[in-house]
Amino acid sequence: RLQGRWSLLPVARASDDERSAAMADVLLDTFGIVTRTALQARPVPGGFASVYRALAVQEEIGHVRRGWFVEGLGGAQFALPEAVDRLRAAREAGAGSGTRSIVTLRANDPAQPFGAILPWPPHAEEDMPAPRRDAATFAVLRDGRLLATVSPAGRRLQVWDRVALADIALALARLVEQRRVDRLAIEHVDAGGVDADVLAAFADTGFVRTPRGVRATPSTVAEVRERLRATATRRARERDVQLPTHGRYPADPRP
Repeated sequence: RLQGRWSLLPVARASDDERSAAMADVLLDTFGIVTRTALQARPVPGGFASVYRALAVQEEIGHVRRGWFVEGLGGAQFALPEAVDRLRAAREAGAGSGTRSIVTLRANDPAQPFGAILPWPPHAEEDMPAPRRDAATFAVLRDGRLLATVSPAGRRLQVWDRVALADIALALARLVEQRRVDRLAIEHVDAGGVDADVLAAFADTGFVRTPRGVRATPSTVAEVRERLRATATRRARERDVQLPTHGRYPADPRP
């Protein structure tokens, strides 16, 4: 219990310009590139117009850049200089490499654009409902393209690129291995069940077959990782075994 005499002091309220500038900073830190459609993922009081002036002021003093950084998102785009540099570096790295990394994000992550900044891509099955943009759904993306979404609660996997089923399986196994989910069971794929293609793609990734589909836990993924590691080690040792050299080193060029 506090002792003494207390008095209520007036609370200083920030001005509208100060609040707009603070919100602009938050949006820049969250998205890196702020557009009108980005605010659909994180609505703010007053909408884009309430922070537009603050962003324009930051452009005038050189803190942000304005340009057309992302095609299809309108001309009013403001970005941090480091965000533009990273965007260019990612484009150049992707153009010079044949392999593209896969990321798995929660559907409501600001870095996951579908369902907010961009519409969900059309699915091969026209009557398939769009995924929910919430924390319980995960999206698997490669090079900015949606490969699949999975809902652990609904035990449903929606696939946009069936050619990438093996990559999707590995990405979901890593999701479990990193303990971002305690377990992941898949009993429905698109509008049907778990078919033979899915079973083949998810084999030897940490998923085990169940009567209704496949399931993975951190322990099952660890067991598969250890088995594959042991197999790779054994094969490496077999390659290191050399034939008799009759007293000469294998690199000796003499006949």
